[in-house]
Amino acid sequence: MTREQWKRVAKLFQMGEALYIYRTEHKGSLAPLQSVGDMKRLLLHYDRDYIGSFEDRKTHKSFRPNTSLAGLSYNQIKDPDQTIAFYMPEPSPEGRYVVFVYGDAEPITQVQWLRLSKNSHIKTRQ
Repeated sequence: MTREQWKRVAKLFQMGEALYIYRTEHKGSLAPLQSVGDMKRLLLHYDRDYIGSFEDRKTHKSFRPNTSLAGLSYNQIKDPDQTIAFYMPEPSPEGRYVVFVYGDAEPITQVQWLRLSKNSHIKTRQ
């Protein structure tokens, strides 16, 4: 993985950590994220290393929340290590960067995106 890829993944890990801390402080409930604005308002407090928070370092586009998870309990999620919590709105040459509810972050291929976004109930044209 290149240095730039590590920076992107590190940003996603920070977002996953913010979601984890929110969930811990709210008795297992995930943040009610219906928009990028909600994501910034509710999770910014937990992102200790704010640097253009919730934006891709390269494109400066905001990562998107998976709105189908809004307000669910962590225990309601069937497969948290395969359910996308945040994602890049558009793929990059190395893949689409995502963070899973469980906390892992990585670039995924378009084939993986099609399967995982469907299983994660993400409604998008991409």
